[in-house]
Amino acid sequence: MKIEISDFIHVLKEEFEIPQSVTFSSQTIIESVIEMSSINALIFLALIKTEYDVALTAGDLLHAKTVQELYDIVVSKAITE
Repeated sequence: MKIEISDFIHVLKEEFEIPQSVTFSSQTIIESVIEMSSINALIFLALIKTEYDVALTAGDLLHAKTVQELYDIVVSKAITE
């Protein structure tokens, strides 16, 4: 499955109800827009598993500072899984 960055951003914006007025791009620092609480971390893990059939770890989330970094991790795991 090919994952497009624009679709990935759209999925995150919808799930976390990010307003259109908020700039949310590949270079956005995730924690500047989404509070990385334990609940939101679980939501991230479940969302990525449901949408892309990719199992992320908590470590993956800790290593991803920007949307692009998270996207890159998801894409790399999608290829190997």
